[in-house]
This record gives sequence, C-alpha cells and structure tokens, in this order.
Amino acid sequence: MASVSELERRTGYERRFLEILFKRNVGVSPKTLAGIFRFQWLYRKIVHTMSYEAVKEEMYQYFYDQAHFTRDFKRMTGFPPKQFLNVGNEFGRQLALSP
Repeated sequence: MASVSELERRTGYERRFLEILFKRNVGVSPKTLAGIFRFQWLYRKIVHTMSYEAVKEEMYQYFYDQAHFTRDFKRMTGFPPKQFLNVGNEFGRQLALSP
C-alpha cells in the first residue's frame, strides 16, 4: 500500500487534491481507507487465530501503539478487541473466513 506522500510523488498532485479525488471516486479519504484496510487485515488475523494475544505483536507494524489499535478497533466494531471475541459475531467470523 502506498502512502499519500508516495502518491504525491508519483502523480505530481498535491495532498489536498488527492484527498478530493479519493472522496469523489472512492467515497472516503486516503487515511480512512488505509484505516479500513488495516482493520480488515487485523480482524481477519484475529478471526483465523481466535486469539488477540497471537496478533498483538503484529499490530505494531500497523499501529503506533496498543491504544491506537484499540481505539480504531472499537470505532469499527463498537467493542474493544478482547470483549469483541466474546460477543459471538458469527456473521463477521464467516465473512472473514470466506475467500
């Protein structure tokens, strides 16, 4: 995944214009889309391993610290990670496991 800075360099467009293009064509900003991709990747990892602890170390590749991860996870699901695993979200689990 390319950063916005990388997209600026490759396209020659300024950051603000790239954000306008993203919102017009994708529906969200590049930052929001990157957050969705990060969450999806970690969610799938958690669902496959069924262990927050197993994924905990890998999250630091995508999040500055655990507080940022927990905040984003809660924003996307409505639950903190550990509590989410106890909710029994079978629909989300099946969706994440599908190819």
